[in-house]
Amino acid sequence: MKIAMLTDTYTPQINGVVTSIRSSVEELTLLGHEVFIFAPDFGGKEQSEGNVFRFPSTGFPFKAIKEFQVSRGYGSIIQKLKELKIDLIHSHVPGSMGLKAIPISRYLKIPHVHTYHTFWPDYVHYVPLGSRYTKLTAEHYSALFCNRCDAIIAPTQKIQDALRLYGTRTPISVVPTGIKTAEFSQQTNKDLHERFHIPMDRKILVYAGRIAKEKNVFFLLDVMEEIIHKMNNKRYHLLLLGDGAARKSLEKRAAETGLSSYISYSGFLAHEDVMEIFHQSDLFVFASRTETQGLVLLEAMASGIPAVVVEALGIGDIMKDGKGGISVPEDSKIFSLAVIEIMEDEKLYNKKKGEVARKAKEYSISNCTKRMEDLYERTLEKFKPHSSVHLLSSTIRRRTYRSQKHDLPIFEETLQNYLAEPKNLQNRYFVMRHGKSEANEKGIIISHYSNGLKYYGLTEEGKEQIRESFSKQSLLDSSTIIISSDFLRARESATIAAAELKTKPPRTTMLLRERYFGRYEEREDLYYKMVWQLDEKDDNNSEFGVESPDAVQERVRMLIRQLEEEYQNEQILLVSHGDTLQITQTWTEGVPAGLHRSLKHLETGEIRELVLKKLED
Repeated sequence: MKIAMLTDTYTPQINGVVTSIRSSVEELTLLGHEVFIFAPDFGGKEQSEGNVFRFPSTGFPFKAIKEFQVSRGYGSIIQKLKELKIDLIHSHVPGSMGLKAIPISRYLKIPHVHTYHTFWPDYVHYVPLGSRYTKLTAEHYSALFCNRCDAIIAPTQKIQDALRLYGTRTPISVVPTGIKTAEFSQQTNKDLHERFHIPMDRKILVYAGRIAKEKNVFFLLDVMEEIIHKMNNKRYHLLLLGDGAARKSLEKRAAETGLSSYISYSGFLAHEDVMEIFHQSDLFVFASRTETQGLVLLEAMASGIPAVVVEALGIGDIMKDGKGGISVPEDSKIFSLAVIEIMEDEKLYNKKKGEVARKAKEYSISNCTKRMEDLYERTLEKFKPHSSVHLLSSTIRRRTYRSQKHDLPIFEETLQNYLAEPKNLQNRYFVMRHGKSEANEKGIIISHYSNGLKYYGLTEEGKEQIRESFSKQSLLDSSTIIISSDFLRARESATIAAAELKTKPPRTTMLLRERYFGRYEEREDLYYKMVWQLDEKDDNNSEFGVESPDAVQERVRMLIRQLEEEYQNEQILLVSHGDTLQITQTWTEGVPAGLHRSLKHLETGEIRELVLKKLED
């Protein structure tokens, strides 16, 4: 099999994605496959060599994650793929190269597999595009991107679950990256205490990764403060391996809390150097909430050291059986107690140390790569060429220049275009509020998915409201496409609507869910009015955890952009909830999102047409 790996990050950079790609390439080659890397040239600093092909690139437009590159050159990439007679494309970042992989794979009529390495919703604080680019936007962007691929690899079960929750419909397979356990078997004689000027009587707690907000490194300072100051235990030292945008802030915070002499920083290190340091450290500590698979945790374990980690995403999958370390909630006091427990109890420490080697073998690179190979073969077997060739959105164009208007590289312009409003609608849209629900009858607020997905369906009166609405309308017919919120009360309403129209079963999406009302969940519906009063003063009102009107409007606009790409000249019925649809109407009416209650109220079961009257410039 001939495989092309497309990525926005590669050597000489050092990060988890690069490590994953290199390990996979080596193992796939041993299995008899030909693997080629399509990577950035980092502004001309790197040249094509062997099976690695470099393409012109500039740094990512957002400084704090500049390690990811924006690559150019559709034509040269297509030409090289044709020349190599590639069977399958595998992308690794849903950015510049990932966006190119979508239309290129369709043009060449070959499948496109994508690995969701990074939990992108937790990286939005790096994107300076204003409040419109929110965590919710990143979730929907992830689903939109994944739904344009032929197969998705999720490193863990929790990532698979998250992608499904975002609305990903493409088949997802859980395939951990795996680690090369043989790499970690050699010991080193270099003295860690001397190298980093750590007193000999201190035990070393080691962290490896970017010094960045999403890695939750400031939490580790809270842990050290608990241990050093509150527990008055001066025998521990934190060694941070890596560098990043938050280092200066971290150093300042350490100085302010009197921890500077208990923390050392290595700066960027070669992968081999990190492994040597792991061997001589006493305990691996990790608090990141954004890991998709916890590769660095596995590498630490393969080096023979136990771990104390915060329960989160991919880390949770590795630590769920309690072998090789301790997994705790994100509480600095609990975390510090776990550190002391494992380090001060010699019997427990040795037990955990004995478990880590067995844990690492479960994730060997050979086993994981074989699973990836099986996925490739299944994808090729089931693949059917796509009928259309287009990019992620009809508003995104193939551009190889810098925007003259904004002087922004292509990827930032792509994001700006992605967030842009459609100037007109090629489909005809109708909205319907669900019928009277059990929540309406009880007079309580139900807006969280844990309640709304399975509970609080329609009352008998609500079901009759839907039937009556369709008996009175004449615009919708059997050709109507129905898209519904995935909450039970909306699904039941949409199902009745489909039966009345004798049309296809409805599709569901999280983008049409009820507006989330935060701390008011399951409380009396009189709190609606309190929230609405705050909305009138601020379109971004999110007090007490309430989803802001702007955020609700954004996700519905995003759905409509998706539907505009997918369909032409169709009638589409959106089945949703009171606040969600009121806020949607502010967009089509051209009024601020916070003034949604100034518009005519949608009654339960009511159908109304959306007419795009005015858009902001």
